[in-house]
Amino acid sequence: EGAVNMLFEATVPHPHDAEDELFFSGIHFAMAVTPSPLGAGPLKFLEAMRLELRLQFPLSLVFTEHMLLQYSRLFQLLALVQYALHGVKAAWFQMAKLFGGRGHTGHRIPTSVLALRHHVQFFLTTLQRYLIVDVVAAEFFRMEATLARAASLEQLVAAHAGFLEMCESKAFLGLGARDVLSTILGLLQQALRLQRAFGTAAAEAEVRVAARSAPRMPPGVLRELQGLEVTFHDLRWKLKLSLPDDAAAAEPRSGSGGVGGCRPGGGTGS
Repeated sequence: EGAVNMLFEATVPHPHDAEDELFFSGIHFAMAVTPSPLGAGPLKFLEAMRLELRLQFPLSLVFTEHMLLQYSRLFQLLALVQYALHGVKAAWFQMAKLFGGRGHTGHRIPTSVLALRHHVQFFLTTLQRYLIVDVVAAEFFRMEATLARAASLEQLVAAHAGFLEMCESKAFLGLGARDVLSTILGLLQQALRLQRAFGTAAAEAEVRVAARSAPRMPPGVLRELQGLEVTFHDLRWKLKLSLPDDAAAAEPRSGSGGVGGCRPGGGTGS
């Protein structure tokens, strides 16, 4: 827990305003003690994290325990998307560098793997943009307009509560969207599988390069990627079918049908 908070303090830019800095200094991450999240993977680790705020009255009225739980859930989802996106990019960069090095005339990365990487990264980027721009930023803008008209503390608290409720609903974190959230988490798990597969391929390629042999895609990794491709496209199609109408209307339009945008059966080929 202490290491997590030290990392947060060291990596997140501090505000210049004194009042904002006072608020920032009250942010703290608590970790669930039982069961221990260490060694359980990124999803379990993030599920164990809880956002806490050490605030004085009357700000403590605006950030209730329930609201902090809502913020924690939003943070967990956003952090998991960012982790998956960063992991896929980093592992792909390492593998592409090894397979594309000068003087290597061995196996190239198959077209099917190139296409799968593109589909996964595009999904992650679209999902991240949807959550940050169309959910958090859009609802925060609406909350700011409501706060400007507020004439009492009760109205301030109600505007803040409405902001969080809308964010939860649009981010599929509400009780009525459990199936959609489960599908999204399944897609994120496939992205983490892709990261591990790329890491395995890069590690073997590095060994072969060091031995002055041409790098090649390990057969076991290719089989893993073929199974991953089928699961990923099935989940994308399931997500598109299960998205509620209001969420579909709020999705970003990038030429792919938004968060759940996919073409049924649009596999990458082999």
